[in-house]
Amino acid sequence: MFSKKDEGTRKAELVEYTIDSLVNVFSFQLGDYIASSKLSKLLYLVMKNILDTNRENSFELITTAVDTIIDNYNKSDKAKDLEHNVLISHPSGHRLVKSLISGYQKYAGEAKEFYDELIEKIFEFAIKELAILLQTKAIFVIIALIENTDYKDQVNYSRLSFI
Repeated sequence: MFSKKDEGTRKAELVEYTIDSLVNVFSFQLGDYIASSKLSKLLYLVMKNILDTNRENSFELITTAVDTIIDNYNKSDKAKDLEHNVLISHPSGHRLVKSLISGYQKYAGEAKEFYDELIEKIFEFAIKELAILLQTKAIFVIIALIENTDYKDQVNYSRLSFI
């Protein structure tokens, strides 16, 4: 690109220019975007930017994404192929949730408070459905909770009581 600005400044300006439009686009048909291998990566980057820059007015997109994944699981037939029919165990879906968890303890201010509530919601869901999730790719979400959060001991205790 031919610009007098350094690459970092140019990228920051482009993100600032496009982030609100991306949030609006992702607000519709979120389940389809989560299930898409390429678009879920972009969705994660948008969500990460929202948290990194403490965009409180866009926190709803992240909440809606997590709620969409949990609702999809709750409405699904657990007897069918969970790997492809349920977002939390779908390759793109579990990667999105795992990536969100891996940023644990990174945020400050309002983003930290929001993020902690979000992780708690994911943790409560994962513990409630542990027996089924351990049999799918969603196990990587459980591993991320153990490796990256303060819920490590609670996950281990739940796993032991499950066995």
